[in-house]
Amino acid sequence: MYYKIFREYPDPVTETAWERFLPSSGFPSHYTSPAFFSEPFWTGKNPFAVLVFDREQEIIAVATGISTGGQLVCGMYVRPQVVVSPDANNVGTAKVLFEGLRAARMSGESQITLYSCESIAGLIDVGFRERLSEGEERSVIIDLGNGADAVFERFSSSRRNNLRKAIKKTSLKICEMTKEEELMELYPIHVQWCKTKLIAPTNYDELKQAWQLKSNRKILIAKHDGKVIAGSYFRFCPGGIVEYAGNNSNPEFLRDKPNDLLMWEAIKWACESGFRKFSMGGSHTFLQRFGGEITNTCRYQADLSRFQTNRIKDEAKDLLLGIYRTVPNNIRQKAKRYFGIGPRSINPDATGNS
Repeated sequence: MYYKIFREYPDPVTETAWERFLPSSGFPSHYTSPAFFSEPFWTGKNPFAVLVFDREQEIIAVATGISTGGQLVCGMYVRPQVVVSPDANNVGTAKVLFEGLRAARMSGESQITLYSCESIAGLIDVGFRERLSEGEERSVIIDLGNGADAVFERFSSSRRNNLRKAIKKTSLKICEMTKEEELMELYPIHVQWCKTKLIAPTNYDELKQAWQLKSNRKILIAKHDGKVIAGSYFRFCPGGIVEYAGNNSNPEFLRDKPNDLLMWEAIKWACESGFRKFSMGGSHTFLQRFGGEITNTCRYQADLSRFQTNRIKDEAKDLLLGIYRTVPNNIRQKAKRYFGIGPRSINPDATGNS
């Protein structure tokens, strides 16, 4: 086995081999595909991919990620970006993957953090420590195999009732965004939503570039009297998984259930298009009511610092985060507003969804 490191879109031969590998992986997503390099959000973050090949020059493992805060990061709990072939999930593959990741580091990067939808055999043996997702770090995954009607029946009773009432009321039009004029209407809603959440909005040009990736992205919008009042963002890998990436909506129209309708339309489209699964990118109450299975993600971290300082810091963070999760959500939000706490920047993928 051997590895190759890519820092830009791969050559045609590698692209074909990569796309041939994905269906056999556990989480064939947009960000584990070659199209990862087409995203506009990685400026200054040194995007990379490590591919592991077997003796027949077939790809058996993929890790994509960016450089941030002195470390390599491959995904998030709600957005795993490491996939391994079930037939090659062993210590040998983990060792070669680790070698590739170490070689992919930029100067000064002393930690590697990976997220996978399943346990990767051998990573602990080569120096990683493992942690399972907890609470809202987990994701709701919907199996689309039996079609939209079967998925609908697994919705909570309140979600089904809300949808039936909203559909009957027909005050909103749900459709795919096809014009930049519609994006221009949606963008102020995005900005206001970010202001409410105390986070910086996505740059308009980046959002436009992402929307233009038609083979891997879709934005559905809700219109009232011809005016855009809400939008939901989705990423997908053809033949693989659809991921809910975010939502922005005008609070004035929430009584009309635009977000419920947008998600239902996305699920129907995913079923009709032959996708296998639908990831909600989180597990809070709104998402759980669409049925599906709440799944765990594995985080793997390798501290390469001289005195294991990263490990000490991360253990302290995990402890504080555990305490934080015991605080009721309404108190958390009040504290954030009081202290002005919020991420410096965001894109529709940064938090999984809203």
